[in-house]
Amino acid sequence: MQRRPPFAVLPLGLVLLLGCAHARAETRPSGVTSPADQFVGAWRIDSTKMSSVGGGTGSGRGGGGGTGGGIGMGPSPDVLVVRRGPKTLTFDQLRGATNSRLMFLLDGGKMANTIGSGDAARQGVYVSHWNGARLETTITAPAAKGSKEILTYQDVRCIDESGALVIEISIPGRPNSRRVVYKRSR
Repeated sequence: MQRRPPFAVLPLGLVLLLGCAHARAETRPSGVTSPADQFVGAWRIDSTKMSSVGGGTGSGRGGGGGTGGGIGMGPSPDVLVVRRGPKTLTFDQLRGATNSRLMFLLDGGKMANTIGSGDAARQGVYVSHWNGARLETTITAPAAKGSKEILTYQDVRCIDESGALVIEISIPGRPNSRRVVYKRSR
């Protein structure tokens, strides 16, 4: 008789989505009128709860420590400051002394953002929509600066049941992925 492990073996994509699959339900805290409002504020990375799968770390140096998951998006920000406009969510990303900004259109329109940093930076096209309380974005961008190969990324952002901001980025059809968790700054 073959023994089975006491746990289920799940495909990586399913494991990644479990973080945002358990996002807060559509019930909202007092004063929150839209799922977007839950994202607003300052967030600090919780390095004990992040993970990356795939080649490299995203540091561009191969020595580790970049936590990029080998997906070509550079290291994860240490701090996020999220603001809401009438049709946008803006994520100011702080990585040490380096700042960058991502804007997400909340009406399904296209928004251009810079992916990566320094010499590896390139433009990506972001198309976002709400799936319940999850902000789901499809990003298309060159695989590398000057490359003709186009990659499609899936970016899912949610507030999980503990109140943490979870960002999951994957490349469909490839093992590379990144999951980063942020705690609200007080």
